[in-house]
Parts: sequence; structure tokens; C-alpha cells
Amino acid sequence: MRPTTTVSLLAALLLTAAAIRDLSAAPARPAPATEKREETPYWVVAGDWMPSEEEAVQDALKKSQTPLVEYLRSQKPPMVWMPDPTYIRQRLWTNLNANEPKFKTLGWKNAQEVIIGDGIWLSDTSWKEFRKAGMPVSVLDKLQGLERKHFATREECRAALDNVMDKEDLRLYEPLILNQANGSPRTAQIDAQELDPVVGTMYRAAVRIEVSSFARQDFEIQERQFQHSVREYRATSRQKILAAVLGGIVALLLAVAGYLRLEDATKGYYTRLLRLAAVAFVALVGAGLWMMARRL
Repeated sequence: MRPTTTVSLLAALLLTAAAIRDLSAAPARPAPATEKREETPYWVVAGDWMPSEEEAVQDALKKSQTPLVEYLRSQKPPMVWMPDPTYIRQRLWTNLNANEPKFKTLGWKNAQEVIIGDGIWLSDTSWKEFRKAGMPVSVLDKLQGLERKHFATREECRAALDNVMDKEDLRLYEPLILNQANGSPRTAQIDAQELDPVVGTMYRAAVRIEVSSFARQDFEIQERQFQHSVREYRATSRQKILAAVLGGIVALLLAVAGYLRLEDATKGYYTRLLRLAAVAFVALVGAGLWMMARRL
């Protein structure tokens, strides 16, 4: 074998060995991180013993405010707005079955799944449909008191309509109103026991509260509206306080000016009476300002 061929083979072997060593020493590429999906937060909340199923559900919904407030305060930035039981009932209450793991931790052995009401209410979308249908303004004004008011059944909603609408308007628009009523039945776990022969059967309920992605978006809208109303309230309060302070200063100046003018006109004969009148006037104005400050 020629010397040049031998040298070429040795050089090729050395280059191959160096390449293999570099590949083995190179750090391994990290595996692509799997996207972590955010879980939908939910709670199973149990209420206290109540004389009826509806009252038991309402008590559980009221108690569900506590975990919801903790959830809202844990957001970044924290949310100050707090949902009331009606909002929770309409938008956050979901069906609860006996196989739910969080419900099993309650240890209720005699609970039964019960359908509670129809959850009827009139939303903003309902009003848009009413306007599209050409409903008169006079009828819309009568319905304003029913907006977002919760009714357990359609019969209850129909009875409320009968109280605020004329018979002719009710005949014309009742089908449209009831068709636009939102809501669907919800299930809860109800435990019924006779705790006391005198009291009779008592009920306690467990409900499932879920914060969906749509609910989180609505939370942000509600928070913005709440903060806006708080800013308006603070601005109004400051204006009232400023007006009260200016009113007090003006009243004090009027009292001093009136006292000096009357003192000069009476040549000092009624100094004591004028001073008493001035003090009484200032005290009366101060009492009025104090009462205004308490109402702010």
C-alpha cells in the first residue's frame, strides 16, 4: 500500500472519531413542553338544614359565595366585585350527580338527586328581541322591574307578568316574553331527614358551582362595572363634602357679617342677644352639616 493512501485512511479515521466524540458530548435537546390546560374551577357546597328543598338550595347557593369570593380575590389583579345568590343561581350553578368525587367526601348516605325549578329570568338578550318584535315602549317600561329577577317556574313568571301588565298587553305579548325567558332545570343533591317530630322533615342541599371560561369573562365585565360605580360614588361623595364645607364657610361668614352689621346698627345695645343669635345660627348650620356628613 502506498504511503499517501495510508495517511489518507488514518486522517479519515481520525476525523470520524472526532465527529463521533462531538456528537456524544453534545447535550440532548429538551423535549417540547406539553401545554398545560387550565382546569375549570368548581366547588360542591353544602347548606344547612332548612324546612323546604327550595330554601335548602338557596342556603347552599348563599354559602357558595365564600369560595367564589376567595377565588376572585386570588386573581391577578384581585377582583373586588362579589356575585350574589341570584347571579350564582342563574350563571354558575351546574348539575350535581351522586358520583361527583367532591360530593362523596360529604358522606351523605340518603341524598337524592332533585330537579329544582326552571330557573326563569329575562336577560339583556330578551330586551333586544322585544325591541325587534316592535314591543311598545310603554310595555317595556312595565317589564323593567322584572329584568334579571329569578323565577322558580314559568307559572311564577306568568303570575308576575299578570301583576305589571294590562290584560290586553298580556294577551298580545305573553307568548313572546315566555319564549325569551332564559334558564333550564338544575339538579342538586337533597338530603331529607326528620330531625324532630315537632318540626317535621328537614332538608339540606349540596350544589355544584362552576366557573367556566364564559363566566370568567363575565367576571371581568362585572368587575369593570363595579369599579366604575365605585369611582362615581367616591367622586359624588367628594363633591358633597366639598359643597358642605363651602356651605359651612359661607354660613360662618354670613353670621359674622350679620353680627357686625347689626351690632353697628344697634349701637351696642343688643350685643348679648346678637351674640347668642349668631352662635345659635352657627350651631344650627353645624348640626345640618353633621347630619349631611352622616348620610355620605
